Amino acid sequence: MLTDPHMYIYICVCAQLYKGL
Repeated sequence: MLTDPHMYIYICVCAQLYKGL
């Protein structure tokens, strides 16, 4: 599941939002 492209993109988005804080 860790190799799932969708999950990878979701994590990237969360990381960007976290940095935005």
